Amino acid sequence: MTDKPENQTYSNHNLNIVLSRKSSSRSSSSSNASSSSARFPTEIRNIDSYSSNLTALCSTSEYNTDLTEATPLIKKDENKNQKPTKQSKAKLIKTSCSLALYSVPAVILGLILTILDAATYGIIVFPVADYIPDSATQAGISMFLSSTFVSQLIYTFGSEFKGVNGSMMIEVMPFLHLMCSTIVNMIPEASDEAKMSNIMLVYAVSTLLTGIIFLIIGFFKLGNIISFFPRHILIGCIGGIGVFLFVTGIKVTSRVTAGLGNYDDLLKLFEPKILMLWSSSLILAISLKCIQKKIKHPLFVPCFYSSVNIETLRLSGWLFSLPKNNGEVPFYTYWTYFDFSLIDVEAFFACVPTILALTFFGILHVPINVPALSVSTNQQVNINTEIVMHGFSNLFSGLIGSCQNYLVYTNSVLFFRSGGDSRIAGFLLTVAVGICFFYASSVILFVPVIVVGSLIFHLAIDLMIESLYDTWSSEVSNLEYLTILVIVITMTGFTEGIVAGILMACVLFVYNYSQRSVITEVTDGGEMRSTIHRPYKQQKYLDLVGSQVKILSLRGFLFFGTINQVDSYVRNHYSTEGFPYKYLVVDFSLIETVDLSAIEILKNLNIWLNDLGVKLLIVSGGGSGKEKLIHALDSNDNIEAGDAFNHFTTLEEALRFTEAELLEIYFQNLKKIEEQKKSVPASPSRDITHSKTSNDLKKKDFFNDDTTHFSPRTKIITNSAKEVLENYDDECEELAGDKEVEFKFLFDTFYLILKENQNLTRDEIYPIINSWYQYFEKVKFSKGVELWKKGYCLTIFISNFLTIDVSSDTSEVLYIVESGQLSKVNNNRIIESLFTGTMVGELCFFTEQPRTCSLVVSEDSVLWKMRKADYEKMILESPKHAVNFTRMALTFDAERMYTIVNRNY
Repeated sequence: MTDKPENQTYSNHNLNIVLSRKSSSRSSSSSNASSSSARFPTEIRNIDSYSSNLTALCSTSEYNTDLTEATPLIKKDENKNQKPTKQSKAKLIKTSCSLALYSVPAVILGLILTILDAATYGIIVFPVADYIPDSATQAGISMFLSSTFVSQLIYTFGSEFKGVNGSMMIEVMPFLHLMCSTIVNMIPEASDEAKMSNIMLVYAVSTLLTGIIFLIIGFFKLGNIISFFPRHILIGCIGGIGVFLFVTGIKVTSRVTAGLGNYDDLLKLFEPKILMLWSSSLILAISLKCIQKKIKHPLFVPCFYSSVNIETLRLSGWLFSLPKNNGEVPFYTYWTYFDFSLIDVEAFFACVPTILALTFFGILHVPINVPALSVSTNQQVNINTEIVMHGFSNLFSGLIGSCQNYLVYTNSVLFFRSGGDSRIAGFLLTVAVGICFFYASSVILFVPVIVVGSLIFHLAIDLMIESLYDTWSSEVSNLEYLTILVIVITMTGFTEGIVAGILMACVLFVYNYSQRSVITEVTDGGEMRSTIHRPYKQQKYLDLVGSQVKILSLRGFLFFGTINQVDSYVRNHYSTEGFPYKYLVVDFSLIETVDLSAIEILKNLNIWLNDLGVKLLIVSGGGSGKEKLIHALDSNDNIEAGDAFNHFTTLEEALRFTEAELLEIYFQNLKKIEEQKKSVPASPSRDITHSKTSNDLKKKDFFNDDTTHFSPRTKIITNSAKEVLENYDDECEELAGDKEVEFKFLFDTFYLILKENQNLTRDEIYPIINSWYQYFEKVKFSKGVELWKKGYCLTIFISNFLTIDVSSDTSEVLYIVESGQLSKVNNNRIIESLFTGTMVGELCFFTEQPRTCSLVVSEDSVLWKMRKADYEKMILESPKHAVNFTRMALTFDAERMYTIVNRNY
């Protein structure tokens, strides 16, 4: 069978090509009926050229798209192991030639752009100065083209992009001129040859260093890190370069070799002859900007400058002056400037700061250009691979004595959209640039000064608009714009400008980060509790006194710019609310790092709180970045004994500490009740009403104690203890033997829950608890016993005498802790501790769901156990009391779930 023809539409460089492809499958009856070769399109519409069709064909995933490899244009999966035939070789040659012809327009465009850039920026590789030789203009163009040739060659065969353009980095010109000025100032009496030798050395070394840095970043895959460098610093540098190019454009067109820093030099610019030279270029550049508002085609700028007429006289300054030998300057001239015997070491090291600044600035373009080009051309690339290629291109450029280079985004997009989306096109452009390199000296002789000057002014205006105007109306903040403005102003010394930008960025970071609150959450002990599951009465008491524990959760970086938030919050709220809490817990678990200033302020805050009777509890959370904090907390150097830090590793430890101290007052009050109870004779009557009256007499004096002399915090805690203990009732019917003691424990555990949550009276509660008593069994376990495991269980009842328990886990039982300690364990971590008066296992007991964690005996324990069979028996014998028990047990679970939810939140 033959599949239906499948139509595919390709859009490639404004050409709509519709390919109709038929694919056939193998048939068992005729093995030769179908060909394993991929078929070329059988129907091609809108044919402008055969090469266009081949380009569209090669863009599909079914065909080999890398035409630089010696493989036939066939389906990879079907002819993987076939040897190339004469026919396939012929097709390859024909395809390559067609693709090369198709790439010619893009190559011509790329060459024009390169020549324009070389003529414009190659002539300013060296500043306009008396010590610069006449051949420097042509030599600068040769350096520009050699750097461009190296980058184009490496990017063509090494980059993951297809159809990428490389060029010498024009943004480095200000740094190059600054290094020239530094050398001249260091060796003013040296010969012009010595100055040029030193200049060429620092040029080459700066390029080599840039390449080495790129290789290090790429090999260690740090490409994404440099992407996070503050963008507004780069924008400020671009604006500074725009100002530099504007001044350079005036110098190039006016031929003024002196600086423009004094009044006499400025007056000279307005002499009629000189004014006409530079003003005509400026007017031409402004005219171009105005026309560009109407004509936005990317080819407009090259066409505009190609139309400028070359009819002016060289003697009038409208063409560049001819050097000696009638303008014949060999391509290797700039290599003759090197003379290592004339190198001045002091002058070289004086340029090191500028070299470092140039290297730093050079690496910032790649993380901008590469992602932008990837989006524009729809090609996915690895930024680290591109950085490595930039490293090699700059390394080789430095070895041949040239300047930095990089991937040019604008030229690459134009090249790609004009048909240069293949490695063949990139290779052809490389060859063209190489040929141009040998004849560079002839190019500049016939380019009018007005063209070069207007191009420089055009770029200068573009950069200044991008830096100063576009950012004004964008989302850049006022402080960021101020940073850009400062960099532009201070970029008269480019190293100083970058340093000023980095310093302002640091200040801006500190300011912006200090405006973000490091206090992420403020809670108290009533909302945030430890994982200890305590008896209901103690939990009730801790709920009432929870406001005595204030918890601050911090996050981010705690340094001199943010620690004041914590200090101000504590002091202001404490002064406003009077004496609101007894414990202040500051949780540093989510803090990344703490500096020395923050530790000093914490020490002062701790002393201030101690004077007010408040304990400061620091939760370090451990981890890297907080070693200084942990050392200060543990050592307590230069701190008096009363002002020492209370340091805890986890928030759980701090919460347990506060709860333990708060419960001390609770137990002290409970002890008073016990002592007063002994002072009143017990009633021999078994009447419950009489027992209640007797119990009231025992507690009367205690609850009438005067607390007016207590401090506000102590009064809150004491009154909370009294409120809970007012409901304390330890009377029950006298039962024979040890049963009275056992019954008393269950009564104490359940009484307050039933009274508050089910609105039952004491007379109703007593018979309910008494009925539950018979369904419990008292058991003992030694430390280390695992009562159940996490997960499912399967218990099989074969007969009344034989039971098979497949797993040690069981959902058939719940426990109440009378003494000792149990621990819930999940993934080898204790998630909850249970003490006297707590119930465990009730949720799975009722729902018959698998255990969510394991239960381990942490200390020798006495437990009360209820089996599922006993509970079902209770339902049959006393259904109303069974309902009361279920509600009471779920109340235990609700209290525990409330604590867990708050901790997770």
